[in-house]
Amino acid sequence: MLLPDHLAQPALDAAAGLGAGTAHLRIACHENRAVALRDGEVENVASDSATGLSVRVIVDGAWGFAATHDLTQRGAVDAAHRAVAMARLSASADPVELAPEPSHGTSTWIMPVEIDPMTVPDADVIRSEEHTSE
Repeated sequence: MLLPDHLAQPALDAAAGLGAGTAHLRIACHENRAVALRDGEVENVASDSATGLSVRVIVDGAWGFAATHDLTQRGAVDAAHRAVAMARLSASADPVELAPEPSHGTSTWIMPVEIDPMTVPDADVIRSEEHTSE
């Protein structure tokens, strides 16, 4: 999933405008799958997915973080405001100092897997669970 500029730029601009010297925005999509057996019998098979964004900032030497499932500009900007507020609450005598590193811009990372577990048929997953529960 590419990071949409229509979410990132307003949030990063808001964080900077509120005093963040560093701000990062990340969007993540998580897929989950569960198979439950009881006494060797299938009790439940379920899958779901969730997508959210997070904003991480440094303000006056303190980290702040906020996350949301609201994938709108308003949600992204609100997360930036909350991250800055959290940083202000987290200020301490030992300020955070990042190593000098140039910006790396926008990037995408997808976990490398040989077999996408979400594509394995339920019957195969159930057989595997039955075998391990014996």
